Amino acid sequence: MLFLLIYIILCFLLYLFQERIIFYPERLSKTYQFQFENPYTEHFVEIAEGTALNLLQFKTPLPKKGVILYLHGNSKSLKYWGMFSSFFSDSGYDFITFDYRGFGKSDGKIFSQQQMYDDAEVIYEWVKQHYPDSGIILIGYSIGSGIAAYLAQKFQPEILILEAPYFNLSHIMRKNYPVFPLFILKYKFPTSDFLAKCKMPVYIFHGDKDEQISIKNSFRLSRLLKNKDRLIVLENQFHNNLMLHPEYQKNMKEILETV
Repeated sequence: MLFLLIYIILCFLLYLFQERIIFYPERLSKTYQFQFENPYTEHFVEIAEGTALNLLQFKTPLPKKGVILYLHGNSKSLKYWGMFSSFFSDSGYDFITFDYRGFGKSDGKIFSQQQMYDDAEVIYEWVKQHYPDSGIILIGYSIGSGIAAYLAQKFQPEILILEAPYFNLSHIMRKNYPVFPLFILKYKFPTSDFLAKCKMPVYIFHGDKDEQISIKNSFRLSRLLKNKDRLIVLENQFHNNLMLHPEYQKNMKEILETV
């Protein structure tokens, strides 16, 4: 009886505090000044009354080919994620990324999956308003891959690119916390369900030594890909810093040239 009581308490605590297990935000003061090599414009996009998300817009110095919306991982802030702009700016693309609620200078805190979807929709609409004549390339990394897949099946961007994605978070929870019931997981992010509805070209990058999200997730997702979609396996690559891998750079440049 005691073990059952302890188990129920643990389930309750896991449900109540799972945001602390999934998300690791870095908070920044509103007065913090970002330091990047490339010039940028900082925006605060209102998503609800009194709540705004911090967004960075990097404009390419080259003749513009399009715009990239990047949904980052579950930790750090734009202080880190903004550094990824250089690769895309040097390829002729404007680069836009934003912090989720409670990350960096963004207001509020994350409390539901639907809230994250709704917030991302507002950001996507903001990009469409500022780039009415450009096709949007949507990139989602790690936790951002599920949100990117959700946006893609709803808005049908020019291209969807998933980096180190998961099949769905239920699958990850079943592996890491097998003794707990799946119904307590509030953040399922079913990438697999969304991917089946994506009509645009889809590309997946995943390191074969990913220690956080096994590449088996991408192998399972690859079964849902269309004929011309691709899974690109990065040899000897762990979860972080995919963009530094030479095969990532080579293949990404080829993808960006197709638009």
